[in-house]
Amino acid sequence: MQDSERPNKVDTIIFDLDGTLVDSVDAIYAVSQKTLLSLGLPDIPHVKIRSFIGHGVHHLTRSMALFLSLDPAGSKADEIYRIFSELYPAQLDGNHCFIGVPEALKELQIRGHHLALCTNKPMAPARSVLNHLGLLKFFPVVIAGDSLASRKPEPEMLHAAIQQAAGNSAVYIGDSEVDQKTALNADIPFVLFTEGYRASSIDELNPRAHFSSYRELPDLLQNINALKY
Repeated sequence: MQDSERPNKVDTIIFDLDGTLVDSVDAIYAVSQKTLLSLGLPDIPHVKIRSFIGHGVHHLTRSMALFLSLDPAGSKADEIYRIFSELYPAQLDGNHCFIGVPEALKELQIRGHHLALCTNKPMAPARSVLNHLGLLKFFPVVIAGDSLASRKPEPEMLHAAIQQAAGNSAVYIGDSEVDQKTALNADIPFVLFTEGYRASSIDELNPRAHFSSYRELPDLLQNINALKY
């Protein structure tokens, strides 16, 4: 193996948001129900809304339309998207950090890691939630669903995060199938937080490493190598 190909200790840690740092399903569910109520449409069960999370607002609202047997390309679906997008940034209730997140992020910074965030959530609600929960200070780099022309699982968001963080080697920490595919497409090691919104087993996602408690994360990352980006 040439020097340029040797494994490097990770200097940049990129996080997903929903289901990884923040349990946001109750907030997203609340916005969905307010949206449907305003349009005179029936409620959608909490468990179904949870299954729609991860691909961004456009996918979520189109999934809502499909569940209600509406044309996902029709005018009613457009109204669902418009109203949901208007209500979403102000919905702070129902967002909660997973236990140990602030402490883990602080420890990772102390150890010299660059931190970045990549989420398919639009920038306004993403920054609003991060600020509300006291996490924004940890993330000088935030790449959101409306930051680039493409979104996860395409790799450009992760590449942009590494470049903006001035990193050399990175891992991506997420909770879902979308996150696993994004890391694979970007050729970046994937670390799975097991307590999020995934439907697949750990073995099916085949992460480089996995963890269920943020108390484990700083030491876990000390033992992971990544190829130089």
